[in-house]
Amino acid sequence: MTAEALWNVNPGLVVVEANCYGFTGPWARRRGWEQLAQSVTGLAHAHSNGRPKPSLVPSYFSDYGTGCLGAIGALAALEKRLINGWGCRVRVALARTAMLGLQYCESSETAEPIGAEDMERYLVDQESSHGLLTRVAPVARLDRTPPYARTPASFPGTASLNVAWDDAAETVQHVTHTPTRIFREGLAHWRGHQEL
Repeated sequence: MTAEALWNVNPGLVVVEANCYGFTGPWARRRGWEQLAQSVTGLAHAHSNGRPKPSLVPSYFSDYGTGCLGAIGALAALEKRLINGWGCRVRVALARTAMLGLQYCESSETAEPIGAEDMERYLVDQESSHGLLTRVAPVARLDRTPPYARTPASFPGTASLNVAWDDAAETVQHVTHTPTRIFREGLAHWRGHQEL
């Protein structure tokens, strides 16, 4: 559904749109994701400078950065709506976020590899009707709306929009997150070998 169609229903809605390459130009409708955004903008090339092989900026730089920029844009649009009463469109793109990253490519900070202790600290488990889902813990935790993952990951080029872990409407209030037992058990095994 387009933003215009949504505004016909509710002219006060704030609509956030995200894509890979921006909303104008020949690549506007082309699909893309994190790795492509870093590659086509030169961010991956800059990050690989002086390294033995090509590498991407870790931690899903464009994905998370674009999400944060979209959320900031939504907050700004909500503030604007308080003044004029109208909705707004916020547009963000993975490639544009990668281009912002290029402004900081001269940073001299040394990257630290992710270790088992980081996995134990930041990964959480979520039980589902299809089995155990282990993922990165949510940054924000809300009292009345607990974060959860409703759909499983899919292979590039496939769609899993109609596949859900559970009936979210009924189970979202009962979803619990626990420190990941996979890495907790693996870390205990690793520490046991270190003590030998």
